[in-house]
Amino acid sequence: RSRSGGSRGVPVLVPHSNLPAMDGVCDQRHSGTALIDATAPAARSLTFDWLRRHTSLLADALQRHASPRQAVVGLLSERSAEQVCGVFAIWRAGGVYLPLDPTDPESRLACVVEDARPAALLVAAACEAATSRLHTVGVPRVQLESGRLLGAASSNLAENGRTLPEGESTTRSTTGSAHSAGGCRRLMAGCCYLLYTSGSTGESKG
Repeated sequence: RSRSGGSRGVPVLVPHSNLPAMDGVCDQRHSGTALIDATAPAARSLTFDWLRRHTSLLADALQRHASPRQAVVGLLSERSAEQVCGVFAIWRAGGVYLPLDPTDPESRLACVVEDARPAALLVAAACEAATSRLHTVGVPRVQLESGRLLGAASSNLAENGRTLPEGESTTRSTTGSAHSAGGCRRLMAGCCYLLYTSGSTGESKG
């Protein structure tokens, strides 16, 4: 990574170890700007203080109902301020963010969830009904707006969740099978997110 530095704006390399952790970005911003709008322009006025508190609420809920350290956590929501909190909450809890778009066909969502095997799901209230059809039996579902557990579910990541080795990200072969741990691309700060594309075969690949 690089940033501008010096009087001439010459790019300066910044070691990964000196970069802030993703889950700490919100707190760093909050420390000096607690009373300004966190989202602008937006339909409603929000502060960084609200962003920090709601992020902490969701992260605590994830840690209470699952153990998402380096495990995939799905986030099913339309664009909203709560969605932003959800992403930060997953990172704060130590999880790997899996975006789930409610506008995608149900078959694609089901395929992604079945393949990713998330340890938990953060779900917007408007999307709760959809999760009942996504093969999420036994997977904790946490409501994005309130942080409460939806339905009765319990999960142990070692049994139900897909866990990524510390400092590694999962890549896929052309057949869609996961590489062994030794063949994963290493990331110095761990894996932040898991994205799925349509793939050359038309099947979603993460």
